[in-house]
Amino acid sequence: MGDNTKLLIMSVLMVVTGSLNTVFVKLADMQTAENSVHETEGSGVFFNHPFLQAASMFLGEMLCIITFILLKFTGRLGKDTNEEGKKFHPIKHGYIFLLPALCDMCATSLMYVGLNFTPASHFQIFRGSLIIFTGLLRVVWLRKGLEWYKWLGMVVILAGLGVVAVGSFPPFAEEICNSYNVTDQSPMAPSFTTGTFGISISNTGTPLACTDTNTASGKAMDVFKGDMLIVAGQVVMAVQGVYEEKILVQYNAHPLLAVAWEGTWGFTALSILLVPFGYWHVSDDWAHGPTGLFEDSIDAFVQLGNNAGLCVWFVLTMFSIAFFNFSGMYVTQKVGATARTVLDSVRTIVIWLVFLIPSEMEVPGWHDGFSVWSLAGYIISIVGVFLFNDIVILPTIRKYRNKNRFA
Repeated sequence: MGDNTKLLIMSVLMVVTGSLNTVFVKLADMQTAENSVHETEGSGVFFNHPFLQAASMFLGEMLCIITFILLKFTGRLGKDTNEEGKKFHPIKHGYIFLLPALCDMCATSLMYVGLNFTPASHFQIFRGSLIIFTGLLRVVWLRKGLEWYKWLGMVVILAGLGVVAVGSFPPFAEEICNSYNVTDQSPMAPSFTTGTFGISISNTGTPLACTDTNTASGKAMDVFKGDMLIVAGQVVMAVQGVYEEKILVQYNAHPLLAVAWEGTWGFTALSILLVPFGYWHVSDDWAHGPTGLFEDSIDAFVQLGNNAGLCVWFVLTMFSIAFFNFSGMYVTQKVGATARTVLDSVRTIVIWLVFLIPSEMEVPGWHDGFSVWSLAGYIISIVGVFLFNDIVILPTIRKYRNKNRFA
């Protein structure tokens, strides 16, 4: 198989598995199950355990070592390494993946927390800011210049994200609140009186009417908080991507081995942090569940044991992120961090389409709803991606100018 063909396959795998990961995480967040607090038996609470989900992601990455060993044993590993770099010794040089693992841990936790506050379409749109931060870091850190059209693309992408963010503020809160199909069965609605959006829901099964200004404003501000958490995650991910590009040029580490090391470091660090998180009490307004802990892992496993569907989405999330990081690491090694972020932005199209599927699918809370602000910001961001990658728009302009010049 040629290098170009394999790069194409890995690029497609990255987009598909990355998109599925967002879908699986959101589906897990939509699930309700009885938890460890007896007062809630029979009603169930929503699965709001972003840090445990992040730990499961690292566990999935760790499993890449099994694939690496099997491929090496069968002689099918291939030469997908940087032959010009230093020879990578799995034990001696494993420490170089500690920093990207910690970055991945912080970024994933921030994004999973943000996803509990904001719809999946917003989640994917604001992930587009990764291009901006990666481009800036490549200039500052790697001393690699950017062409003028890349700067233009970054500015346009920033404008698109700004449009989506502005739409989250009052006086646009009424439009945002009404754009979601919020019911007492929706993940946007809490299972107790004062949840994420501070809304009390009756068990009528009817859509929530956003007639209360405070309710609409509170909902909009929480969506904005979720968006900003996602943006913060992209800053950390940009550091991770640029650092990975730097070390993958210096060492000939196989992408599977690199992902396995990141997973090992990340899972170890987050597993240790989950212990104090289980004793840190926060307000019930922040934590969906009545336990009120920053991250109650025991409560999460009780919920997983009480809902088979939740277990399915939880496990699929783990494996999808492993395939996504493996393919993403390969793309980074072959064509750089910036190209990876451009490919990653393609996931926005997939997520946007998937979560605009009509609610007649009868999946409670699936449908994000339609927002003019989100649509406008999405279109502007895609234009920015085209400009940044020098596809469609600028080539068409150059072709038209050359045609008129020689006419």
